[in-house]
Amino acid sequence: MIRIDSKLAATALVMALLAIYALIILRNAWVGDDAYITFRAVDNFVNGFGLRWNIDERVQTYTHPLWLFAMTAVYVFTREAFYTSIFLSVAVSLAAVAVVAFKAARSTAAACLGIAVLALSKGFVDYSTSGLENPLSHLLIAVFFWLYYKTEDSETSPWLLSLVAALMALSRMDIILLTLPALGCVFWKNRSLCTVKGIALGFSPFILWEAFSFFYYGFLFPNTAYSKLNTGIPWHDLVGQGLYYLWNSIMVDPITLTVIAGAVIAAAISRRERHVMVGIGILLYLTYVIRIGGCFMTGRLLTAPLLCAVIALSQFRPTWRPKLLVPAAAAILILGLISGYSPVYTTSDYGGETERYTFARGIADERGWYFPSSSLLNIDPYGTMPNHRYVERGRRASGPVIATITLGYYGYFAPRQTHIVDAYGLADPLLSRLPVRTDVPWRIGHFERIEPEGYYETLLSGENQIADPKLAEYYSAIAFVTRGSLFDFRRILTAVKLNLGIYDDLIRSYW
Repeated sequence: MIRIDSKLAATALVMALLAIYALIILRNAWVGDDAYITFRAVDNFVNGFGLRWNIDERVQTYTHPLWLFAMTAVYVFTREAFYTSIFLSVAVSLAAVAVVAFKAARSTAAACLGIAVLALSKGFVDYSTSGLENPLSHLLIAVFFWLYYKTEDSETSPWLLSLVAALMALSRMDIILLTLPALGCVFWKNRSLCTVKGIALGFSPFILWEAFSFFYYGFLFPNTAYSKLNTGIPWHDLVGQGLYYLWNSIMVDPITLTVIAGAVIAAAISRRERHVMVGIGILLYLTYVIRIGGCFMTGRLLTAPLLCAVIALSQFRPTWRPKLLVPAAAAILILGLISGYSPVYTTSDYGGETERYTFARGIADERGWYFPSSSLLNIDPYGTMPNHRYVERGRRASGPVIATITLGYYGYFAPRQTHIVDAYGLADPLLSRLPVRTDVPWRIGHFERIEPEGYYETLLSGENQIADPKLAEYYSAIAFVTRGSLFDFRRILTAVKLNLGIYDDLIRSYW
């Protein structure tokens, strides 16, 4: 009689589920338009134009410097964005789920159920590729909370947790909200001068990046933050939009918020300190998501708290008898399969610019929109990927200055000598600080600005021809910071004044 080692069998089971997860994300693999905003900066950097989007000005159009550098490290060899981003994303995504399954989860059953949740979550699978930073954020979240729970019964290393949290902030600054309660608790328990030094050392990569960002770009935050948060839209309108973002997720991807809510409730019931801190972190992050109005990409901002929830639930130690395990697995399957948008249903004909993939209040199934022209299941063997009309439009772009509202594919394939003006202000340092148009409906993340009189002529000639004198003065300060000599002390002083709001009166009168 052959004896089967139980540990080996458990490992084989988890590996089999990881293989299924890998197959699912490969079948759903795609690269979105927004990712190519970063890829244009990567291409410029690799080709010697600097970390910039338009080569004639220093503007940070990406929110994930760590992901940008990870892409750059591979792109420098491939000189190609589509396949590079997909296979880098798949590798990092698998690493993240493997950390959850083999390191964070306290039992084989918990690991298997966790993988099942992640594989059936539309949001998590959609953004396990897409070209955005989510996979890297997932890996760092998995490592952080693995370390956090691992040291529950022993002395926690504040500097190591701080280091991982700093890398999370470099992947996407707002996801650090998930870690703040945990970090605060660890600091309080180990409070000492040595702990302060350790946390400072751990956060040094983030501090160094912020110093570089201020020196190079003139600002501490990405330009997209000023564009999306500096709108003048009443807070209650944004909160209503944010609440609808959660409601949309429940309708399209019911498993994601259900598991998140379950983890928060379980943490509150358990009253165990570490569970409670994770639950508070999830609530803090969701509050932020609601306050900013969510996102136009359904599910994108919910993948990080979902992973936190899966890790937290995997830490509980129930007696995994069939009477508990079978209902749990059945519930996960039902929640993951009841929606027609479930990732397991994806075929090559998924998606298309139809009403099915556009929801109310400007939220969309972003993968559905771009999947026919930018996925592994729809590769064009004779053409460039993505095979999208924006790519051809970008290639046909000509002239020194062009205005557009499609930055990604269009911008990446457009000539580098062409200065592209973004009507939403995501890549424009002046428009991002101007008032939002009120004569057209706004869409979350897409706030159209009114181009000031004389601005096009200014960009075309290089001389300030903006008609409004105060706005012209404000633009002169912005242009000095983004276009002036890096080592000019007056430029640094102007950047300090801009960050402190000393020039705000100039633009406030224009508002």
